[in-house]
Amino acid sequence: PRSKKKWCPSMTGRPSSWRRSWRSRASAGRPTRSGTTRWSRPSGSSRDRMRSAARRLSPAPSASRGTACIVRDGATIRGDLARVRVGRYCDVGRDATLRPPPRDQEAHIPQSIGSHVRIGTGAVVDAAWVGAGVRVGPGAVVGKCVVIKDFCVIAAGAVVPDDAVFAPFSIVAGTPARTVGTLSPGAATQHRREAETHSRRALAGRVTPRT
Repeated sequence: PRSKKKWCPSMTGRPSSWRRSWRSRASAGRPTRSGTTRWSRPSGSSRDRMRSAARRLSPAPSASRGTACIVRDGATIRGDLARVRVGRYCDVGRDATLRPPPRDQEAHIPQSIGSHVRIGTGAVVDAAWVGAGVRVGPGAVVGKCVVIKDFCVIAAGAVVPDDAVFAPFSIVAGTPARTVGTLSPGAATQHRREAETHSRRALAGRVTPRT
């Protein structure tokens, strides 16, 4: 005797219109006959539209501050040009300016300011990278795309030329600025302790604003 074959959707026992509707339900993401859900991948044009919409809805460049970071009156952080990240226990003095350096005529490079950094009154910082524990004196001008590594000291009134790079623990002074000395390794602990103590006291209102 012949064995009976089990029916399946691919057999011709059902109208072709039923098979087409079953497949359309599966491609639309609705529950299929087997109980699973299938999703169709968007076409190339759909993906492009979704990506362009995500770019339009994405937030503009901004500035982020770490824990116990102090920004004094009149200080300017140009987060509208590119992203500016300021680490914890930083102190941006009065009328100081943090500005991301330009990459070309239209775009700017994100600026990173490490933790425990103190920037003096009226200083202008266009550096791309400022390491942890750096001290920038009042009135200093740091040029575009400068890299200042950890625990450097920029003297008051110094003018740092563009694209300069300074090694850790350097003392920088002059116009144009250059390395004039080196700090001891123990300065790292001292800078951290001073920055944390100063930030905590300033936030608690126990110290006067630094000039």
